[in-house]
Amino acid sequence: MKFTTEQFADRAFRQRLHPRVTAYFCCLSVGRRLGYYRPDSGQSFWVASLRVRGDFYRRQRLGRADDAQSADGSNVLDFEQAVSRAKDWFALPEFFHEATDTKPVGECCELNVCPVGDVYTVYHAIRDFLAWKRSFGTKGSFVACVAMANRYALPLIGTRGSMNSRLTTCAAF
Repeated sequence: MKFTTEQFADRAFRQRLHPRVTAYFCCLSVGRRLGYYRPDSGQSFWVASLRVRGDFYRRQRLGRADDAQSADGSNVLDFEQAVSRAKDWFALPEFFHEATDTKPVGECCELNVCPVGDVYTVYHAIRDFLAWKRSFGTKGSFVACVAMANRYALPLIGTRGSMNSRLTTCAAF
């Protein structure tokens, strides 16, 4: 079940969550999450979760949640203070080389690279295809194509020139 930051900011919403062994999380950005842990007994608290290379997560307890008492900014944190402390933890230099790249949460509708030179490359072909897909496909299929191109095709072969003369002719058409 996914939770939004607006839900986590609402103290009444958090108090309705059932106690469990693992934390509830909301996504701050890709690879960076804020968790709310509510155990069977004891005080609930905020947890930061950072995705590192190799599909692992590092977690850090940030402080107690302001469910039972007012936030003081050091030991007891409200939602905004927890987000701020999580972002500070994400930015620590020790995670710079192992953390995955962060991207804003939501849909990406642009390619991550730009063409170089006059040679018609795979990037150009994908860009032309996506221009057609944007006009004639559904929004969902367009967004999925952009995501797959950015994730799989472009990093591997995006700058390679066309070895097929028909592909170059299609670009001129």
